[in-house]
Amino acid sequence: MSSTAADGTLALRAVAGQRGGVNAVPLVSTRSSHPAARCPTGHVQDVLRQLARLNSQRWDVWSAAEAMRFGFTPTGLAGLVRDGVVWRPARGWYAVREPDAHARRLHGQRVHALIGRHHGAVVASHHSALILHGVPVHAADLSVVHLTYTGRGSHRIGPGYVVHAADCSVTELGDRAPGSPTVPPEHAVIQTGLLWGPVEAVIAGDHLLRQGQLDGQELERVLAGYRGRAGVVPVARALGWAHAGAESAGESVLRCAMRLLDYRVTPQYVVPGLPYPFRLDLVVDGTRVAVEFDGRAKYQNPDEAPRQAWRQELIERHGWVFVRVRWHELFLPGSTELDLVTLRHRIENALGRAALLAAGTP
Repeated sequence: MSSTAADGTLALRAVAGQRGGVNAVPLVSTRSSHPAARCPTGHVQDVLRQLARLNSQRWDVWSAAEAMRFGFTPTGLAGLVRDGVVWRPARGWYAVREPDAHARRLHGQRVHALIGRHHGAVVASHHSALILHGVPVHAADLSVVHLTYTGRGSHRIGPGYVVHAADCSVTELGDRAPGSPTVPPEHAVIQTGLLWGPVEAVIAGDHLLRQGQLDGQELERVLAGYRGRAGVVPVARALGWAHAGAESAGESVLRCAMRLLDYRVTPQYVVPGLPYPFRLDLVVDGTRVAVEFDGRAKYQNPDEAPRQAWRQELIERHGWVFVRVRWHELFLPGSTELDLVTLRHRIENALGRAALLAAGTP
């Protein structure tokens, strides 16, 4: 064992890798009886990984108190933060820094850290609850965590977080598993719609319906608890359009946009009279206009583009007209606002072409 390990002082360079000029930092206490205090310097990363594994249900977030039980010192933790080995999602809470971590992952870690910092007096709500449930969000600002008090407490805004006063979303927590860190998903869907708009509620509602985590009748019951809240009417209307057949967030947004334009549509329509059971994302009711969302997932397989072209050509021979929409075409440039004018223009053009075909006019 090296003399550095023998006296319990672990060099930060051994953990972070190879940044020259970093001074040795006492990561663990020389008086600690934990094995981390006696392990070779390279094992500090193993100890950090063990801390993360022990807190996997909390998205690998751990408290300073937990780290100190492993022998780490406050000075050592501060050094690890300074050198970019770990980061601090909330005061007194830490996680190993992941260079490729996406915004959802970082948001979820901040949620768990802030719940821990509030000693269990809050639960995740709004889009923060949806993130923990693995539900897609689009327009929500992931730089801000939203929580709700489970008991007494007034609305509070802190650096990068908001804590809402207790409401109907927490009255049913007693029926859930002890320690559940979120409001029920149906409440999170409604809260997110109220905060970020009806389209965001439809994206979440479609996903939860598809996963079997949401029941339409239960959603209606829960909506009654929000009666009178600003913005609840358009959210309730939009959630009435939610559909379990949506295969992507883009398809959910496209259907919601068409309903906002007062087009009645049938999702996942099976084209009759063909030798294959082709399904179309959306069909304008009473017409042969198919509206398809073209997301990246549809074309991940290099063979998919020619297959889609062959499929469309076969269906068009039976008098159908296609409108294909990509994600960026759903929104105004540089905005999260729907581009309803352009979409209406494209749909009306397609309806006109379909009418000509039905009349036998080429």
